[in-house]
Amino acid sequence: MAKKLFIEAGSIAEKNMSGVGHTALSIVRELAQNTVFTSNFTITLLVPFNKTELVKAHDLPDTVKIRKIYIPGKIMNGLVRFNLVPYMDILFGTGTYLFPNFKNWPLLRSKSITYIHDVYFKIAPEHIESKNLDLLEKHTGRFIGRADTIITVSNHAKSEIETYFPESMGKIEVVHNGVDHNLYYPRSTDEQELVARKYDVVVGSYFVFFSNIEPRKNVDTLLDAYKLFVDEKKQKEIALLLIGGMGWANEGIITKMKELEAAGYKVIKPPMYVPDEDIPALLTGAISLIHPAVYEGFGLTPLEAMACGSQVVVGDNSSLPEVMGADYNDYVDVTNPETLKSAMIHCYDNPKFNQYGVERARVFSWKISAERLAEIIRS
Repeated sequence: MAKKLFIEAGSIAEKNMSGVGHTALSIVRELAQNTVFTSNFTITLLVPFNKTELVKAHDLPDTVKIRKIYIPGKIMNGLVRFNLVPYMDILFGTGTYLFPNFKNWPLLRSKSITYIHDVYFKIAPEHIESKNLDLLEKHTGRFIGRADTIITVSNHAKSEIETYFPESMGKIEVVHNGVDHNLYYPRSTDEQELVARKYDVVVGSYFVFFSNIEPRKNVDTLLDAYKLFVDEKKQKEIALLLIGGMGWANEGIITKMKELEAAGYKVIKPPMYVPDEDIPALLTGAISLIHPAVYEGFGLTPLEAMACGSQVVVGDNSSLPEVMGADYNDYVDVTNPETLKSAMIHCYDNPKFNQYGVERARVFSWKISAERLAEIIRS
């Protein structure tokens, strides 16, 4: 008789998913296609009752079933905050429960596996939105305590979780994130040009930033560096393309973007959602990806850019050296606009295909990630 895997799928049931949602969806797809795993486990997604259509739109394999959680999302969040969530396995049955996004439910007779992607909220709480900071500060210890196994996405994140939550020692497993190599690969010149026109940029004449616009991503410094680059090279036709959701605490960034635009600098923030299928061509056609984040639990965006053959500018911080690899040595001080500008000039003056990046990205795939997670679930 097959064992049961239940996956709390709130992060997947969103119109515009976060990085956590993309991670969860990628893992679900790979587990569902792993015939060895599905011959031993059924996979059931637990989805808020009013969001099942969003999950069905992902066209998951038939090996994935959906069951509805008949509690509205806002009420659910309140129950979590006040520790009033019922035992999930009383509602859905005994099995192994996977929680992909920090929060977990109590279980009575089942095993719990919970993703803690990082504990940056302990390192720089000023960079975390207040409502999320309150939840994480008050409840992460409890989430860790009632999980049988903690999954995190890098050895660096594991070390930090153990430092701030010693009770987690001995039950953390590392499952690196992966690259979707069916999506992220170098695109042809024709495709680059076709997609670039949609966003008012010219192939080879723009830098790209691809992430949420929020404090830890350090976009303010990027804007300063871009202005310094344009002023020094006297190249106002070189654009800075900003792709990503408008996070929080970004009022000053929005003001600076408008000031640069008014002064004739080509700062472009598409007003529409940029679909996943456009991203690889935009990465391939850029001078380089500029990723000035001051912290990453993993750092998937630089890896996806490398898979597309893009030059990548990153800082030597957090988990990024683990992801970029021991042979990558072109790190910069991303907190210094002058240093970041110099890196941009170097990429502009020395355009190249990033063969090292393509090869490094092959080390990571969602298939490998899911196989590692499947081992943990079976154990």
